[in-house]
Amino acid sequence: MQKTDISNDVFIDPVCWMKVPSGETSVKSMYLMRTYYFCSEDCRKAFELNPESYLKLTSPWCKEWWKLYLKRLMKAPGG
Repeated sequence: MQKTDISNDVFIDPVCWMKVPSGETSVKSMYLMRTYYFCSEDCRKAFELNPESYLKLTSPWCKEWWKLYLKRLMKAPGG
């Protein structure tokens, strides 16, 4: 079994949507057994005050948007 190096992974800060390289940050938080990475302490603190408000923005809306996008793509000529 081959080990994977996560130091090249890039995460998205759920508060400000900045890209956060995993190797360069120690600003992270656990919520519901998942690790979230942040660009700053301010973003981490905002997330910890109300994590559901930041996670709701990414879940249902993005999924619906993605479904609509794929549906339109399949209808397009050559799609």
